[in-house]
Amino acid sequence: MVVIGGIGGIEGPLVGAVIFWALNKFLSDYGTWYLLGLGLLAIMDTIFFKQGLWGYAQQRWGWSLFPTHRRLVRTG
Repeated sequence: MVVIGGIGGIEGPLVGAVIFWALNKFLSDYGTWYLLGLGLLAIMDTIFFKQGLWGYAQQRWGWSLFPTHRRLVRTG
């Protein structure tokens, strides 16, 4: 779920959980094929969206539901 949604905030795992639930709900009739599709989605997500789907949406459109991100600031 975290790989698909993204790490570094609260929203990423929530988005990943919703996507995982939706895939499980709608594709579970296909047996183990939905697990193959979920694994393929995770691989493609890792290759094309380095920060997950929510990280991509946040970077592209500036979306932020819970502004709790931490940033490293160098001093001196």
